[in-house]
Amino acid sequence: MRIFLTGASGCIGHYITETLIQETGHELFLLVRNPNKLQFDYKARSGVTILPGDLQEIENIATF
Repeated sequence: MRIFLTGASGCIGHYITETLIQETGHELFLLVRNPNKLQFDYKARSGVTILPGDLQEIENIATF
């Protein structure tokens, strides 16, 4: 399964993303404005793709 999540560096998104990384094998696509603010190890497993940007630029990543 593929999951697209916005706000992965935010307060709630951080916890959701960390749980998905640790407890699932799903392919994750994380839309974040600033990847430097991520507070978890997204390199802990394969299948996690960081997409820098915001929803105003969603058409640029629609091919994923």
